[in-house]
Amino acid sequence: MENKEQQGLDLDARSARIRLFPLALLLLMVLSTILVAWRVQQFELEIARDRGGRQAEQLVGELERAFGFGMSVRDLSFLDGMLRKKLDEDGDLVSAWVSDENGETVARAGRSNAETGFKAAWNHRLAGKGRSSVFSSPPFDFVGMAAFDTLGQPAAKLWLVHDRSKIFQRGESTGAAIDALGCVGDPGGSLAVHRLASLVPGGCPR
Repeated sequence: MENKEQQGLDLDARSARIRLFPLALLLLMVLSTILVAWRVQQFELEIARDRGGRQAEQLVGELERAFGFGMSVRDLSFLDGMLRKKLDEDGDLVSAWVSDENGETVARAGRSNAETGFKAAWNHRLAGKGRSSVFSSPPFDFVGMAAFDTLGQPAAKLWLVHDRSKIFQRGESTGAAIDALGCVGDPGGSLAVHRLASLVPGGCPR
């Protein structure tokens, strides 16, 4: 009798493990999808931010060459045209401005509404000469860089605002794929799958 009961328990345990296997496989697929999507997104952001840094370095180089001729940032009548040209060349660049050493804007181009996430404190956290800094307020990246005069003193600050929506939207597409795996593929609404899917924008609601 005891043997039969033990055999019944063994069968129940084996059946439970068999039932759990598809869920474990599904969870593994979701985790792999999230990891790959995150790494791809970070790679794309890194490339985009490197490009934004090079843009800032190029523009600041123009400012510092003008400073070398004894001009101040307020003497540079070409600034507005220079910024508009850069916006025309880069579809992800949506706003740009240059301020003087006191923080007053002397030139601006692009969408002012894209600057709402800007924090004035970032002006004091810029890297040293020849280096750009990136601050993020999704979906926008703010690339800032200081321009120095011939005495090595900060004479102006340049800010470029890049819209990273396209990169983040690809993350939402991954979330939709997880919807198909977890929300549709798991009619029972597995709590674990829903929690994992909710980590990706566009995934299952919590």
